[in-house]
Amino acid sequence: MLLADNLRQSRADIYLRVEDLIVDEPTLRVRQSPAFSPIPSKKDIAATRGNMLGPSVLDSMHFPFVWITAHYIERQRTGLAGQLTLRLHGVTRTLRLPTKLQETLAR
Repeated sequence: MLLADNLRQSRADIYLRVEDLIVDEPTLRVRQSPAFSPIPSKKDIAATRGNMLGPSVLDSMHFPFVWITAHYIERQRTGLAGQLTLRLHGVTRTLRLPTKLQETLAR
């Protein structure tokens, strides 16, 4: 990620392996809503993961990565917005989304 003094010159390139996506993470389910309780069985999680990675959804065999490029960030009246390009399952879309920045110092 390049965070420039002029936010419009900032950029980030991110790619994720589809195989690394996690389905039904227990702590995230509980944090999201009590309605997600109880936690599904390992068999149910494996079935959901198989469907998600299979040819009818993400097709991880043919499209193993998700690419996200943040082209720029700009200040607006309501906060920050970024222009992102998302490439998923062989389809590329450009989106404008509300954006938050959090700076963490590396040690």
